[in-house]
Amino acid sequence: MFLEKGIKVDTTVPVEDTFSDLDDVVFYEVAMSIEGTYLVTGNIKHFPINSIVVTPAEMVEILKG
Repeated sequence: MFLEKGIKVDTTVPVEDTFSDLDDVVFYEVAMSIEGTYLVTGNIKHFPINSIVVTPAEMVEILKG
């Protein structure tokens, strides 16, 4: 399914932000690399404050328009 619906990202934007969980860095870098994307997470506190990092509830509101 990922191969059918996914978007291939060849390069990512390296970030200098501090992360409490280094496993989260790759998700943030990918989200920062593609214009118009959001990073939807239930652990928003693990990411830098940024308008692309949203909770699932915030994403629902964004999609409602």
